[in-house]
Amino acid sequence: MKKIFFCRIILLFLFITLVFGIKSYATSSDFTYELDSNNYATITSYKGSNSNITIPSTIDGYEVKKISNHAFNESRNSTNGKVLANVTVSEGITTIGDFAFVGCTNLESIKLPETLASLGDQTFIGCTKLKQINIPSQITQLGITGFMFQETGFTEFTIPENVKKVPSSTFRICQNLKKVIVHSDDVEYGSSAFEYCSADLVLYGNEGSTTQSYAAQNGLNFEVLSNENENENIPVTSITLNKTSLSLFVGDSETLTASILPDNATDKTVVWSSTNSNVVTVENGKVTAKSAGSATVSVSTNDGSQKATCNITVNTKATNSETPKDDTTINSNLPQAGSSYSILIVLFALFIVMFISYTGYKKLRKI
Repeated sequence: MKKIFFCRIILLFLFITLVFGIKSYATSSDFTYELDSNNYATITSYKGSNSNITIPSTIDGYEVKKISNHAFNESRNSTNGKVLANVTVSEGITTIGDFAFVGCTNLESIKLPETLASLGDQTFIGCTKLKQINIPSQITQLGITGFMFQETGFTEFTIPENVKKVPSSTFRICQNLKKVIVHSDDVEYGSSAFEYCSADLVLYGNEGSTTQSYAAQNGLNFEVLSNENENENIPVTSITLNKTSLSLFVGDSETLTASILPDNATDKTVVWSSTNSNVVTVENGKVTAKSAGSATVSVSTNDGSQKATCNITVNTKATNSETPKDDTTINSNLPQAGSSYSILIVLFALFIVMFISYTGYKKLRKI
């Protein structure tokens, strides 16, 4: 009988392990997401209708770290990827999964964060209107198997110094692509990286670079990069802030950081502004809370072509006479996945099963 009792206990613990091992799923606003074992969120789909969106760095209080495979790919997911036109991926997100934006036929531009360390495979196939993107400094190759920008709408593309590999067919059927600027001297190119591109395509690179060798071997036009860049004004293509929302108390301050791409832009001067200087002021990125309320802090390029914003909420600090906020107050909505409710339910079930099993064991001993 002891064996029966202990078998039941073992089965119960296996059940609990299974319950806590399964990922938690939840939905908020226009995005669906899942939580991993560390309570980091992964965006899984988009249910909204806005064409210009920012993929948030936090959702329902959870930090967003990833965008899942096929997140905006309507052919493989219940999502609204085809409505997207301009997308900003917030700083803090580190991974974009494979095929994430495949078939987003109205996508024109995407701004990627400097925190991005992994850009998935075949990510933008069929984004026929895509003409503007930045490649963050941690990205060293454009996909793994190739085809990342197949059938996109680029007319010009810049491959920054950090990219060392362009796999096969990366720019396949980019029929409008006429100019590719390559800043690294040592890039490994896969076969047919520029297959079926414009006949007018010119690769720009340094003298003696692998780009020059690749162009010669594949019958492509090549120009020395120094000639292309001579007296050229290089515009800013992207400006992002390290935070898109911020909560402060009156009297507090915090400094926002602006990231500008490309690194070799001619004029990297920025202009800071606040929509309500009575609530918050900003000077060289330092935000100071003046009074309770809300305001938006903006940073823009000197010519005004690029802009990023951060929404600021300012609260009044609680005084001794005020009732302190009770952090244990239970939300009237259903509990979020992974909350203490789940733990209490499982522990209660454990207690009941152990009690019943032990009682049954005692009765069996008396027989």
